[in-house]
Amino acid sequence: MKNYLVLALLLFVVSAESARAAFVPAADLVGNVQGALGLPANSTVGFSFTIGSLPTTVNTLALDSGTGFVATPMSVHIWQAGTSVDVAQANISSANSLSLDGRYFYMAIAPVTLLANTTYDIGVDLPFFNQGAMFGGTPIHDPRIASINGAITGPAGSFPTADNNHVGAGPLFGPTFAIGVPEPSSLALAAFGFAGLAAWGWRRKLVA
Repeated sequence: MKNYLVLALLLFVVSAESARAAFVPAADLVGNVQGALGLPANSTVGFSFTIGSLPTTVNTLALDSGTGFVATPMSVHIWQAGTSVDVAQANISSANSLSLDGRYFYMAIAPVTLLANTTYDIGVDLPFFNQGAMFGGTPIHDPRIASINGAITGPAGSFPTADNNHVGAGPLFGPTFAIGVPEPSSLALAAFGFAGLAAWGWRRKLVA
């Protein structure tokens, strides 16, 4: 029986670590088109999104490697729409190549819970004049997100909630985030495996 429990525990750990193996953006694009925005220096650019019916945990912030930044750290942050306080923030740069996963440079943060049925904004502070080739396209998102809304643009540090610079585009991607890992489906699968192996071991013990 003990051996089966140990095996089940190992399967659980492997399943969890597999879910952690790659950065999976909670909001991304299909058919993304890159374009320079011509924004003034010190602008904040990004998009608005609304959480679904359950609170959701964010544990990673990221920035598209094609955004045009170099080794200079750029601040990616999330704030609740209509407020001026960050709920999550990370300084991300291309200096650490090990933080590149697919298209994204990413950084783990202390887990932050976003409230159900609540709208948030995510943006990146662009420190240089005309820096930041952002991305537009068809948004896709994790089912725990209810919707991806419009673009947010404005002076850096102003916590914009709309397209204040009148870029006239849809959601502007470059910054993004990841939702709590491992996914519930991975945990459920591991839990079912654990229960099945334990029951099998208990049954064999009775037969013996």
